[in-house]
Amino acid sequence: MLPHGYSCSMTYFLYGTLAFALWLNCAATYHLVRSHAYDRQQKTWQIVIIWLVPVFGALLILSVMSGRQPRKPANDAQTGILGTVFATVFLSGLLAPGGQGAESGETSSIDVGGFDGGGQ
Repeated sequence: MLPHGYSCSMTYFLYGTLAFALWLNCAATYHLVRSHAYDRQQKTWQIVIIWLVPVFGALLILSVMSGRQPRKPANDAQTGILGTVFATVFLSGLLAPGGQGAESGETSSIDVGGFDGGGQ
């Protein structure tokens, strides 16, 4: 029996919000524990922040972590055969003659810099 004034859809919304907050906190905690960028005391205080301020604490810690850890370049051993095949097919579709705007004579007017007179 639901309390007076609550509908079934409101209950589902509350359960969904609670599940999202729980998932986000667990994901932030997992990534923080696996990180090598912080010492034990820093990790402890960050976990306290994550769980005391549920959604905002997790978002704060995840955003700080994303700026601290440089991404490793992917190589074939990490991406596997499917990643290599996907990259090859995707890039060949973009770089192939006659691909995306090549036949219609479209050109880009975006200056990407270089040594052609200072980008003027």
